[in-house]
Amino acid sequence: MSVSVMTDEDTCCLSELLLTDPRNEKIRIERTKGGLLNDSFRWILDNSQFQRWREDKQGQLLWIKWDAGKGNTMLIIGIIDELHSSR
Repeated sequence: MSVSVMTDEDTCCLSELLLTDPRNEKIRIERTKGGLLNDSFRWILDNSQFQRWREDKQGQLLWIKWDAGKGNTMLIIGIIDELHSSR
């Protein structure tokens, strides 16, 4: 059994990774990707599975999965914006 000791550099790296604010990350992603195009996510609002998930009061998990580079992140950003605006 080997025991590893974390260095100060390891601790600093971990703290940087674990202390991100998702709201700031969302803003950063939108800026670096050129902003959100409404048409890139509006289609899901009419999707029957999405509507069932949204109406479910038990807080089920919404799983979005596509290949990399297909717009997953921007779709999620659009959904987040929609959920916040409907509060």
